[in-house]
Amino acid sequence: MKRFALVASLLTGLAFSFSSTLLAQDSCAPGLALGLPRAVGAFDAYATLADGTRVVSDGLSVDHVDANGQLLLHLGAYPAYVFPSFVLLAPDESYALVGESSTGGIERFELSGAPQSTVGGIAYNYEALFEDAGHVLVSADTTGAFQNQLVRLDLTNGSTTLVAQLSGPSGPLARRTRTGELFVGLVDLVQPNHDAVLRFDASQLASGALLGVSDGALFASLLPNVAALRLDQRYDLPGLDYWRMYLAIAPFGAPSTIACFDTNGTRLADVASSPDSISNLELHAGGAPGSFAPFQPDAGESLGYRATMWCFPNCTSAELRTLVPQRPQAAIHGPGLGNPAGGLVTLDFDGCVPNASMLLVLGPQGLYSPNEHTRVHPDGFLWHTGLAWTPLRRLVTLATDANGHANFSYTNPGSFNGTHAFQALVRDASGLFVGSSNCVLN
Repeated sequence: MKRFALVASLLTGLAFSFSSTLLAQDSCAPGLALGLPRAVGAFDAYATLADGTRVVSDGLSVDHVDANGQLLLHLGAYPAYVFPSFVLLAPDESYALVGESSTGGIERFELSGAPQSTVGGIAYNYEALFEDAGHVLVSADTTGAFQNQLVRLDLTNGSTTLVAQLSGPSGPLARRTRTGELFVGLVDLVQPNHDAVLRFDASQLASGALLGVSDGALFASLLPNVAALRLDQRYDLPGLDYWRMYLAIAPFGAPSTIACFDTNGTRLADVASSPDSISNLELHAGGAPGSFAPFQPDAGESLGYRATMWCFPNCTSAELRTLVPQRPQAAIHGPGLGNPAGGLVTLDFDGCVPNASMLLVLGPQGLYSPNEHTRVHPDGFLWHTGLAWTPLRRLVTLATDANGHANFSYTNPGSFNGTHAFQALVRDASGLFVGSSNCVLN
């Protein structure tokens, strides 16, 4: 957090003096949409609960607020202003660990409203994540000399253990839950566009040896200003083994992007860009199947982030913004639909990749399930479908127009009622499959 402390100290007073202004519009990849933005303090630390409420620290007060920032419960306070570093929710969301980098304190705040307590202290703490129920791993520049360190904090007694001595200012962290692998962002202050993400396995972290940069496997490199990491692990399950890394790249004074990387560290695509500074990525699971990715189900999983605009010397404004998948939508209609006398039936598909194509597949309606199941398609996307995997039949490839629309019509002789379920597999302009529509029944 030391890399932001100087700028923050200059602007903190100004941040409290000016109201939030509408920030510039971000852009996102096809198959995604931007949700409704909400104002947030430019230097607030926060974490979002499963129900969409948040725990927020503004450096003076720690509060539980609703999605619009309205107070639900005051959780605690500091005797004087401190610079917020992080808010880390317990896995069961019963409490939050809140870090600040002015004194290095890490406090525990109960979501029940019970009195706060001190857990420990790590100078210039920046980000933290749970290693297990009794320990968190903290990214910190404890020397204050731009020497990124990874520190293990024991929640029972506040003791600390130095796990890794890395380089540059403190960087973001992400942990793969199934394997215990840890990803650490390295910020290079000397060479531009030279930031990296290192990967440490669980055995290294548990070895007791002091780790260094050379002990980490290079996951991604040649990046400008690694600002935040988040792993989408919703489908990192036995038999699927599907996960993606989302990385906020936010060069100072330049536009920001959110990039998606596969399990090998290959940069697949940029899902969003902004003229503002992007930080604090959060994945929010919905009530439906789906990961966060273009063309996935709308109610599956979304990605939230903070966008901060620096407007020297007058004000600093920030918003919480959300990226939501937009699944291609199938509809079936026509005078022949369900008509014993037969007639024309039309299938319409909207929200596909413009000027590309889609494959129409179908299966027996008797084997269709409204509860979709999931597999990883060979082209690398999660295919959610209510169709039985066998028998599954390719029907026809259709071109999409400039609006991402396609349609297909057939004549029902009167005997095609209640026989089939249809779904579109959507291709991008290069011919790769990238998503699937909902299913419709004839």
